[in-house]
Amino acid sequence: MRCGLVLLASVVLSRTADARGEDFAIELKVATGEANQMAHESKAAAERAKARPQLEAKAGAPLRATWQLRCSRAAEPITDVTVHFFVVREAKVGQRALPKLDFTVAAESALTMDFQTGDRAEGDLSFRLEQPGAYLVRLEALDSKGEPLAFAALDVVAR
Repeated sequence: MRCGLVLLASVVLSRTADARGEDFAIELKVATGEANQMAHESKAAAERAKARPQLEAKAGAPLRATWQLRCSRAAEPITDVTVHFFVVREAKVGQRALPKLDFTVAAESALTMDFQTGDRAEGDLSFRLEQPGAYLVRLEALDSKGEPLAFAALDVVAR
């Protein structure tokens, strides 16, 4: 079995804007029965260069990913944003190059929507990593051309 997949994605309107002035704020959390790990989006190049947070899990055990992506831009609406979540096998923990989204994808979801200041999208996804190895868990906001606007990522090591 590739993965057990449950997806709940919803759009919730909120009237509070983020004071950081970035286009999007992202919180991504992955949990096992015993532990959890969280990743946050950061625009700073120095933050992106740091090692990703890491979570250890038992292969075949249920995992739950929850995320929130909030628009904090004060200007005009951002249209045709693809909110893309995926879990994909990687060659090694922390690899910088994005793995190909091919048969090694363990879970994936996407939706396209428009954002105004304060709008947010939330997701809740359950899955299993059947094979031991390193996996990249990533939530990204992509523009209409498929270019990343923001992302948050962490690594899960299934043993």
